[in-house]
Amino acid sequence: MPKLFRAAAGVCLGLAVAAAACKPSPSSGPLARPAKIATEPEDMHRIYDFTPVSDANPVLARVSGTPIEIPLSEFQAFLRAEVTDEERGRLDAEARRRKLDRLIDDHLLLWDAYSKRADQGERATQMLENTKKMLLGEFLTKVEVDDKSKSTEQHEALARTLRDRLFSRASVVVSNEVHAELKKKAAVRAPKLEDLPAALAARPIARYKDITLTAGDVWRRWVGEPPDRRPDLTKAEGLTELVKRELEDVLKVEEALARGLDRERGYRVKVQENRAAITRMWFQDQATRETQERMKAHDIEGRLRQWYKERLATRYTYKDEKGQDKVMEYEAEKESIRNDYFDHLRDVVRDERAARLRQGHAVEVDESLVAGA
Repeated sequence: MPKLFRAAAGVCLGLAVAAAACKPSPSSGPLARPAKIATEPEDMHRIYDFTPVSDANPVLARVSGTPIEIPLSEFQAFLRAEVTDEERGRLDAEARRRKLDRLIDDHLLLWDAYSKRADQGERATQMLENTKKMLLGEFLTKVEVDDKSKSTEQHEALARTLRDRLFSRASVVVSNEVHAELKKKAAVRAPKLEDLPAALAARPIARYKDITLTAGDVWRRWVGEPPDRRPDLTKAEGLTELVKRELEDVLKVEEALARGLDRERGYRVKVQENRAAITRMWFQDQATRETQERMKAHDIEGRLRQWYKERLATRYTYKDEKGQDKVMEYEAEKESIRNDYFDHLRDVVRDERAARLRQGHAVEVDESLVAGA
């Protein structure tokens, strides 16, 4: 499952637009509750948490002219993702405000990506569809296996029972002719992936609905298994077991949909979390490309040396095993220094973009909620 990413902390430069992104948002007292409170995950502009706004979960920040309303639970979830519990306890009010402004910028960048339909591109659409299938399988496994098992052995047994039950309901057609050819190859000792001729690998050996498994699919699965987990491919039962494993994910998705697990709130929240994460990748790609172009500047060598010089006493000096200060030489560590500067510059690109998006949009913040989050 695609995991939710978070951008590295930005660094402000002396540039006006970059500095603007790092200035605290205008403060205010308690914010009015929204006239219409979204309760469905699909209607919420969130990244980390999809708990509806309520008296127990008030709006902490709002950006005018956008759908961005950040409740307390979203900010708390962001802090949990950004810092450890120990570090969180040491954050003062000013530090929490900086974290909030970081989250507001993340929401503005996501809003901009949605407005450009970045979530509807071919790559994003395919990634989300694959994620949905994976989530459906996970939710079904949770219900049928995870929640019922009390030991590793029981977990394995329940998983096997689920796979067998789903397969027993499926109408799968197997080619005995192709299996007969595959048996000959499986009979050799220490089989390898390359042992299967291309012509045989391309032949269909099993069909389920619109899915066709080739001899190559089965062979790759079989060779890839640890020897002690390989079924006997020279027997019909062994082929059946391998086909089960190949079709397991597909059958789980079908079963989950038949049970309506795609309508459950927990699943829908996970889909929206991943939709936000995938969409944010679009901006990350944009920022990376712009950073790459800036790294081609005619004076980049001078900038790198200046970056190194300014951080020589901190970032590029370390203690050796005797406790003596050792300096990382520029020429010897140039590639590492260049990578550090690249990451820094990408943060600058992000800050500049967020600052431009803030223009013309008033930001309201409940300071008391921020301080107590």
